[in-house]
Amino acid sequence: MSLLLLTIPSCKREKEALPKKPAVQLKPEVEADTTAPMVKDTNRIATDPFISGDYEFAKTPDVFRERFNAFMKKLGWEMRLKKGEVITVDHDIICNMPLTEHINIAAKLGKNDAVVKVVLFSSHDFNVPSQMEIVHAMKGMIAAGPAYRYITDDEIEIIMYGLGTLSDDKIFPKGIYKRDGIRYEVKVNLSNIYFGVSAE
Repeated sequence: MSLLLLTIPSCKREKEALPKKPAVQLKPEVEADTTAPMVKDTNRIATDPFISGDYEFAKTPDVFRERFNAFMKKLGWEMRLKKGEVITVDHDIICNMPLTEHINIAAKLGKNDAVVKVVLFSSHDFNVPSQMEIVHAMKGMIAAGPAYRYITDDEIEIIMYGLGTLSDDKIFPKGIYKRDGIRYEVKVNLSNIYFGVSAE
């Protein structure tokens, strides 16, 4: 995988005259249970973590970052997503934003630099503080993601339960979990963790 660094620290690039797609209509429905179980599709996720993602849910990476940081502040968590840099990963334009020394969140950009997918890359040493930082980051991504207009704290907990992060089995499971037209992906390889959020 080749990385080409673009010297655009504010995650903005020159606008291109491209046709716009109609936005996907998401259904703000709340289900009583945890919906369908996760689908095991980790090989496909590992091959291309930026696969999927057409619905534009933040006009720029800075808009997503502001929503994410507002959620962190609301819940009293100290982590803040920092401004990033734009890189090219194969054919995708990515805004790479650091969160902590071991957690990085990348925003896949679509037309007009809008965010169509966010991906967390991290490693942890299996201690509780490290795990909780990742869990907090995952919750922030869900809160600032495609469902940000109507998502509630309770619904975020339901999604985390559906992902398996709040179960007694494994704090970081593997697979794909879908809810209300939104796709949540988890991939774990030894101590390396990947978590992606996009709309279908």
